[in-house]
Amino acid sequence: HDQQEARPQHDQEQGIRTGHYAQAIFLHACAADIYPDDLKVRVRLKQDLHETVFLAARLSQIGKALVPALYHEDRSDFTEEERALYLKHPFNGARLVERLLAEDYKSRPAELNTLLEGIEGSFEQWNGAGYPAGLREQEIPIIGRIIAVARALDQIAVRKHSEAPFDFALQQVSENSGILHDPVVVSLVQDDR
Repeated sequence: HDQQEARPQHDQEQGIRTGHYAQAIFLHACAADIYPDDLKVRVRLKQDLHETVFLAARLSQIGKALVPALYHEDRSDFTEEERALYLKHPFNGARLVERLLAEDYKSRPAELNTLLEGIEGSFEQWNGAGYPAGLREQEIPIIGRIIAVARALDQIAVRKHSEAPFDFALQQVSENSGILHDPVVVSLVQDDR
Protein backbone atom coordinates (compact mmCIF):
# COMPACT_ATOMS: atom_id res chain seq x y z
CA HIS A 1 0.00 0.00 0.00
CA ASP A 2 2.90 2.41 0.71
CA GLN A 3 4.12 1.86 -2.84
CA GLN A 4 0.73 2.99 -4.20
CA GLU A 5 0.85 6.16 -2.09
CA ALA A 6 4.39 6.97 -3.30
CA ARG A 7 3.36 6.52 -6.95
CA PRO A 8 1.90 10.03 -7.59
CA GLN A 9 5.05 11.70 -6.20
CA HIS A 10 7.26 9.41 -8.31
CA ASP A 11 5.17 10.08 -11.43
CA GLN A 12 5.30 13.83 -10.83
CA GLU A 13 9.09 13.81 -10.39
CA GLN A 14 9.54 11.61 -13.45
CA GLY A 15 7.28 13.92 -15.45
CA ILE A 16 9.41 16.93 -14.57
CA ARG A 17 12.67 15.18 -15.45
CA THR A 18 11.19 13.79 -18.67
CA GLY A 19 9.92 17.28 -19.49
CA HIS A 20 13.41 18.73 -19.17
CA TYR A 21 14.90 15.98 -21.33
CA ALA A 22 12.14 16.35 -23.93
CA GLN A 23 12.51 20.11 -24.06
CA ALA A 24 16.28 19.85 -24.59
CA ILE A 25 15.88 17.22 -27.32
CA PHE A 26 13.12 19.28 -28.94
CA LEU A 27 15.23 22.46 -29.04
CA HIS A 28 18.13 20.46 -30.48
CA ALA A 29 15.79 18.99 -33.11
CA CYS A 30 14.61 22.50 -34.04
CA ALA A 31 18.19 23.70 -34.46
CA ALA A 32 19.22 20.59 -36.41
CA ASP A 33 16.26 20.91 -38.81
CA ILE A 34 15.55 17.18 -38.81
CA TYR A 35 13.21 15.72 -41.44
CA PRO A 36 13.36 18.86 -43.65
CA ASP A 37 11.00 17.34 -46.24
CA ASP A 38 8.32 16.22 -43.76
CA LEU A 39 5.76 19.01 -43.44
CA LYS A 40 4.11 17.46 -40.35
CA VAL A 41 7.46 17.54 -38.55
CA ARG A 42 8.39 21.03 -39.74
CA VAL A 43 5.08 22.43 -38.47
CA ARG A 44 5.73 21.03 -34.98
CA LEU A 45 9.44 21.89 -34.70
CA LYS A 46 9.03 25.56 -33.86
CA GLN A 47 11.18 26.78 -30.98
CA ASP A 48 8.33 28.76 -29.46
CA LEU A 49 6.56 25.43 -28.73
CA HIS A 50 9.29 24.31 -26.27
CA GLU A 51 7.11 25.00 -23.22
CA THR A 52 4.26 23.04 -24.79
CA VAL A 53 6.63 20.10 -25.32
CA PHE A 54 7.73 20.32 -21.68
CA LEU A 55 4.08 20.27 -20.56
CA ALA A 56 3.23 17.36 -22.88
CA ALA A 57 6.09 15.33 -21.42
CA ARG A 58 5.04 16.20 -17.87
CA LEU A 59 1.47 15.12 -18.62
CA SER A 60 2.30 12.15 -20.84
CA GLN A 61 1.36 9.64 -18.15
CA ILE A 62 -1.69 11.46 -16.76
CA GLY A 63 -4.00 8.87 -18.29
CA LYS A 64 -2.62 6.30 -15.86
CA ALA A 65 -4.53 8.15 -13.13
CA LEU A 66 -7.73 7.02 -14.87
CA VAL A 67 -6.68 3.36 -14.66
CA PRO A 68 -7.19 1.41 -11.41
CA ALA A 69 -3.95 1.04 -9.42
CA LEU A 70 -4.05 -2.72 -9.89
CA TYR A 71 -3.12 -2.29 -13.54
CA HIS A 72 0.11 -0.49 -12.70
CA GLU A 73 1.57 -3.72 -11.34
CA ASP A 74 3.91 -5.71 -13.54
CA ARG A 75 1.91 -8.92 -13.84
CA SER A 76 1.37 -11.43 -16.60
CA ASP A 77 -2.07 -12.64 -15.51
CA PHE A 78 -4.16 -9.74 -16.81
CA THR A 79 -7.02 -10.62 -19.09
CA GLU A 80 -7.10 -9.16 -22.61
CA GLU A 81 -9.79 -6.71 -21.49
CA GLU A 82 -7.73 -5.55 -18.50
CA ARG A 83 -4.63 -5.11 -20.64
CA ALA A 84 -6.64 -3.22 -23.29
CA LEU A 85 -7.94 -0.86 -20.60
CA TYR A 86 -4.40 -0.08 -19.47
CA LEU A 87 -3.08 0.40 -23.02
CA LYS A 88 -5.66 3.13 -23.63
CA HIS A 89 -4.16 5.40 -20.97
CA PRO A 90 -2.30 7.67 -23.45
CA PHE A 91 -5.49 8.22 -25.48
CA ASN A 92 -7.60 8.75 -22.37
CA GLY A 93 -4.98 11.07 -20.88
CA ALA A 94 -4.95 13.19 -24.03
CA ARG A 95 -8.75 13.42 -23.97
CA LEU A 96 -8.67 14.46 -20.29
CA VAL A 97 -6.10 17.18 -20.97
CA GLU A 98 -8.11 18.32 -23.99
CA ARG A 99 -11.24 18.73 -21.84
CA LEU A 100 -9.36 20.47 -19.04
CA LEU A 101 -7.32 22.87 -21.20
CA ALA A 102 -9.55 23.48 -24.22
CA GLU A 103 -10.65 26.89 -22.98
CA ASP A 104 -7.08 27.98 -22.14
CA TYR A 105 -5.87 26.99 -25.62
CA LYS A 106 -8.90 28.20 -27.59
CA SER A 107 -6.85 30.89 -29.34
CA ARG A 108 -3.86 28.57 -29.77
CA PRO A 109 -5.16 25.38 -31.44
CA ALA A 110 -1.74 24.42 -32.87
CA GLU A 111 -0.27 24.40 -29.37
CA LEU A 112 -3.14 22.28 -28.07
CA ASN A 113 -2.69 19.81 -30.94
CA THR A 114 1.06 19.63 -30.22
CA LEU A 115 0.32 18.96 -26.56
CA LEU A 116 -2.22 16.22 -27.31
CA GLU A 117 -0.04 14.56 -29.98
CA GLY A 118 2.83 14.45 -27.51
CA ILE A 119 0.74 12.83 -24.79
CA GLU A 120 -0.99 10.33 -27.05
CA GLY A 121 2.04 9.48 -29.21
CA SER A 122 4.64 9.05 -26.50
CA PHE A 123 3.95 5.35 -25.92
CA GLU A 124 4.07 4.39 -29.59
CA GLN A 125 7.17 2.55 -30.81
CA TRP A 126 9.15 2.98 -34.02
CA ASN A 127 8.48 -0.66 -35.01
CA GLY A 128 4.70 -0.35 -34.50
CA ALA A 129 4.59 -2.45 -31.32
CA GLY A 130 3.61 0.48 -29.07
CA TYR A 131 0.22 1.76 -27.99
CA PRO A 132 -2.50 3.04 -28.02
CA ALA A 133 -2.80 2.97 -31.85
CA GLY A 134 0.15 0.82 -32.93
CA LEU A 135 1.57 3.64 -35.06
CA ARG A 136 5.00 3.14 -36.60
CA GLU A 137 7.86 5.30 -37.83
CA GLN A 138 6.71 8.66 -39.26
CA GLU A 139 3.08 7.89 -38.41
CA ILE A 140 4.03 8.72 -34.82
CA PRO A 141 3.88 12.48 -34.19
CA ILE A 142 7.37 13.91 -33.78
CA ILE A 143 6.61 15.26 -30.30
CA GLY A 144 5.55 11.77 -29.19
CA ARG A 145 8.81 10.35 -30.59
CA ILE A 146 10.83 12.93 -28.69
CA ILE A 147 8.97 12.31 -25.42
CA ALA A 148 9.38 8.53 -25.81
CA VAL A 149 13.17 8.93 -26.02
CA ALA A 150 13.19 11.40 -23.11
CA ARG A 151 11.10 9.08 -20.90
CA ALA A 152 13.27 6.07 -21.73
CA LEU A 153 16.44 8.00 -20.89
CA ASP A 154 14.97 9.08 -17.58
CA GLN A 155 13.56 5.69 -16.60
CA ILE A 156 16.85 3.92 -17.29
CA ALA A 157 19.09 6.60 -15.76
CA VAL A 158 17.05 6.69 -12.54
CA ARG A 159 17.20 2.89 -12.12
CA LYS A 160 20.93 2.63 -12.89
CA HIS A 161 23.09 3.15 -9.84
CA SER A 162 26.46 3.97 -11.32
CA GLU A 163 28.79 6.87 -11.82
CA ALA A 164 27.45 7.53 -15.32
CA PRO A 165 23.72 6.74 -15.30
CA PHE A 166 22.91 8.98 -18.27
CA ASP A 167 25.64 7.40 -20.40
CA PHE A 168 24.30 3.95 -19.52
CA ALA A 169 20.75 5.10 -20.38
CA LEU A 170 21.89 6.53 -23.69
CA GLN A 171 23.62 3.27 -24.53
CA GLN A 172 20.42 1.33 -23.79
CA VAL A 173 18.25 3.73 -25.80
CA SER A 174 20.76 3.61 -28.66
CA GLU A 175 20.49 -0.17 -28.76
CA ASN A 176 16.74 0.28 -29.37
CA SER A 177 17.20 2.95 -32.03
CA GLY A 178 15.20 1.98 -35.09
CA ILE A 179 13.27 -0.59 -33.03
CA LEU A 180 11.54 1.29 -30.21
CA HIS A 181 12.78 4.79 -30.96
CA ASP A 182 13.16 7.14 -33.91
CA PRO A 183 16.81 6.75 -35.01
CA VAL A 184 17.06 10.41 -35.98
CA VAL A 185 15.93 11.55 -32.52
CA VAL A 186 18.30 9.09 -30.83
CA SER A 187 21.20 10.27 -32.99
CA LEU A 188 20.45 13.87 -31.93
CA VAL A 189 20.93 12.86 -28.31
CA GLN A 190 24.08 10.90 -29.14
CA ASP A 191 25.51 13.85 -31.07
CA ASP A 192 24.76 16.19 -28.19
CA ARG A 193 26.90 14.16 -25.76
